[in-house]
Amino acid sequence: MKTRKNFEGYVNIGDINYMEHGGNFIKQLSENEFYSVSIKYIENENMFKIEYATIDITDTWINKVAVMSYAGMDEVEFKYNKSFYVSSILSYYGYYNCNGNEFIEKGIKKAYSALLEVLASNSL
Repeated sequence: MKTRKNFEGYVNIGDINYMEHGGNFIKQLSENEFYSVSIKYIENENMFKIEYATIDITDTWINKVAVMSYAGMDEVEFKYNKSFYVSSILSYYGYYNCNGNEFIEKGIKKAYSALLEVLASNSL
């Protein structure tokens, strides 16, 4: 993925063509805290769902064993690929259950602008 100013510091776990096939951008804020932004295209509606949340991967309510099993991860991958683990937490529990936020934008231009705004809102 070509790096743009608003994408610096993020890893895209989703598709490279994120506006067409969905993207999940994750930024590490501290050793255990991550910020995640997801965009999904709603087919036949010309609408996009944008979700975002801050996750502390050491929170005790997260069932690490269940999430890692769901994602097919082992301890080695967990150690070296925390972004994938964060993505798996959000996939397993959903943004809503992780105290996240979501909204819908109609049209690709509005959705792209909204995505950039949400990504920039957590710049370090």
